[in-house]
Amino acid sequence: MEVVGRPSYQKWEVRRIPIDKIVVPEKRLRAYRDEKEQKSLESTAMKFGIINEIGVRERGDGTYELIYGEGRLNTLKKLGAKEVDAKVWFVSDDMAIELQLMENYARGRIDLKEFFMVIDELFTKYGKTPEEIADLTGYSVERIKQLLKIRELDEHTKLAFLEGQISMAQVEELMRIHDETKRLEVLDLVLKTGMSAQEIRNYRRHVIEGICDRCGLQKPPLFFVHDMYLCRDCLQEVQREIWEQ
Repeated sequence: MEVVGRPSYQKWEVRRIPIDKIVVPEKRLRAYRDEKEQKSLESTAMKFGIINEIGVRERGDGTYELIYGEGRLNTLKKLGAKEVDAKVWFVSDDMAIELQLMENYARGRIDLKEFFMVIDELFTKYGKTPEEIADLTGYSVERIKQLLKIRELDEHTKLAFLEGQISMAQVEELMRIHDETKRLEVLDLVLKTGMSAQEIRNYRRHVIEGICDRCGLQKPPLFFVHDMYLCRDCLQEVQREIWEQ
């Protein structure tokens, strides 16, 4: 979408616009409220209207694209309002995404899948660095880099993380399993048994890679003895040590 022509110093203006002229994009980041928070918003809107304007930008066909404020917009629709005070921004696509990200992150809980979608677009389509995205979100640069690594995962593992079924620590251990078939097998175990990150690491080292806890070499098959996974040579050494005591 092209920026509507305005002086470079003028980024927005407040207008009262018809609610039915506002189009909500299908793909967008939202701030989520619980039932108590939503009722409080509705009560405030009934008494005072919407205190903070929603954000939109012109589409060029007489309608407006919502940038932020979907919760407030839906509340007004529920109350039967026909118009709303909106801050009309004169910004490019990437700046609209940045506004959406900053506004919704500041206002409430956000869905991790939607958040990932937005930062992935900023990174891949608009060339924003992890440092720039961190400045926008308040997350650390390291956290943003971790989230961007998710792009490298297969869809099953990615979805499990974005839906909150597995943690970043578990993801990092799963990413160390380079064989996708084996990684998906371990993911299935994680989802069924709740394996921790440490347990995934141990499973990878011992079951998949066959690394001995005593010598540190890859020498399958391993034998579980005294809380350790040992190769055949180390097992024989341990047995000799026991016999010599």
